[in-house]
Amino acid sequence: MGQDFQPTSSCVWQGPRGAKCMTFPEVKERPLSIGPDPGGVCELFKSLDCTGEPVRFRGSGFDFTKFQCPGLPNGFKREDYRSIGCSKA
Repeated sequence: MGQDFQPTSSCVWQGPRGAKCMTFPEVKERPLSIGPDPGGVCELFKSLDCTGEPVRFRGSGFDFTKFQCPGLPNGFKREDYRSIGCSKA
Protein backbone atom coordinates (compact mmCIF):
# COMPACT_ATOMS: atom_id res chain seq x y z
CA MET A 1 0.00 0.00 0.00
CA GLY A 2 3.03 2.20 0.07
CA GLN A 3 4.15 5.05 2.24
CA ASP A 4 1.15 7.26 1.47
CA PHE A 5 -1.48 4.88 2.88
CA GLN A 6 -3.74 6.66 5.37
CA PRO A 7 -6.05 4.35 7.35
CA THR A 8 -9.62 5.45 8.04
CA SER A 9 -12.42 3.87 10.04
CA SER A 10 -13.42 1.76 7.01
CA CYS A 11 -10.01 1.31 5.36
CA VAL A 12 -7.09 -0.28 7.17
CA TRP A 13 -3.87 -1.99 6.16
CA GLN A 14 -4.08 -5.74 6.50
CA GLY A 15 -0.95 -7.83 6.26
CA PRO A 16 -0.76 -11.36 4.87
CA ARG A 17 -1.40 -12.96 8.28
CA GLY A 18 1.71 -15.13 7.92
CA ALA A 19 0.46 -16.88 4.80
CA LYS A 20 1.07 -16.31 1.10
CA CYS A 21 -2.60 -17.02 0.33
CA MET A 22 -5.46 -15.04 1.86
CA THR A 23 -8.99 -16.35 1.39
CA PHE A 24 -12.28 -14.48 1.19
CA PRO A 25 -15.17 -16.98 0.85
CA GLU A 26 -17.91 -14.34 1.03
CA VAL A 27 -18.23 -11.30 -1.23
CA LYS A 28 -18.72 -9.01 1.78
CA GLU A 29 -15.29 -10.08 3.14
CA ARG A 30 -13.38 -9.14 -0.01
CA PRO A 31 -11.29 -5.98 0.04
CA LEU A 32 -12.20 -3.11 -2.29
CA SER A 33 -8.62 -1.93 -2.69
CA ILE A 34 -5.68 -4.34 -2.99
CA GLY A 35 -2.00 -3.63 -3.29
CA PRO A 36 1.19 -5.39 -2.28
CA ASP A 37 4.02 -3.56 -0.56
CA PRO A 38 6.80 -2.26 -2.85
CA GLY A 39 8.74 -5.23 -4.24
CA GLY A 40 5.74 -7.56 -4.04
CA VAL A 41 3.39 -9.02 -6.61
CA CYS A 42 -0.16 -10.41 -6.20
CA GLU A 43 -2.72 -12.40 -8.17
CA LEU A 44 -6.42 -13.01 -7.54
CA PHE A 45 -7.87 -16.53 -7.87
CA LYS A 46 -11.38 -17.91 -8.22
CA SER A 47 -10.45 -20.82 -5.96
CA LEU A 48 -10.18 -20.64 -2.16
CA ASP A 49 -6.57 -21.85 -2.13
CA CYS A 50 -4.71 -19.64 -4.65
CA THR A 51 -4.55 -22.41 -7.23
CA GLY A 52 -5.86 -22.78 -10.75
CA GLU A 53 -6.28 -20.06 -13.32
CA PRO A 54 -5.84 -16.53 -11.95
CA VAL A 55 -8.37 -13.77 -12.58
CA ARG A 56 -7.47 -11.86 -15.75
CA PHE A 57 -7.89 -8.09 -16.08
CA ARG A 58 -8.51 -6.99 -19.67
CA GLY A 59 -9.39 -3.67 -21.15
CA SER A 60 -8.35 -1.05 -23.63
CA GLY A 61 -4.56 -1.18 -23.58
CA PHE A 62 -4.08 -3.67 -20.74
CA ASP A 63 -4.17 -7.42 -20.13
CA PHE A 64 -2.68 -8.83 -16.91
CA THR A 65 -3.13 -11.26 -14.02
CA LYS A 66 -0.30 -10.12 -11.72
CA PHE A 67 -0.15 -6.66 -10.19
CA GLN A 68 2.42 -4.75 -8.18
CA CYS A 69 2.47 -1.69 -5.93
CA PRO A 70 0.39 0.48 -5.84
CA GLY A 71 -2.06 -2.33 -6.72
CA LEU A 72 -5.70 -2.19 -7.74
CA PRO A 73 -7.69 0.97 -7.07
CA ASN A 74 -10.38 1.44 -4.46
CA GLY A 75 -13.66 0.20 -5.85
CA PHE A 76 -12.33 -2.06 -8.61
CA LYS A 77 -15.26 -4.06 -9.95
CA ARG A 78 -14.51 -7.78 -9.49
CA GLU A 79 -16.52 -10.21 -7.41
CA ASP A 80 -15.24 -13.38 -9.06
CA TYR A 81 -12.20 -13.92 -6.82
CA ARG A 82 -12.03 -15.90 -3.58
CA SER A 83 -8.32 -15.77 -2.72
CA ILE A 84 -5.27 -13.56 -3.14
CA GLY A 85 -1.75 -14.90 -3.52
CA CYS A 86 1.19 -12.55 -2.97
CA SER A 87 4.95 -12.97 -3.04
CA LYS A 88 8.13 -10.99 -3.61
CA ALA A 89 8.57 -9.87 -7.22
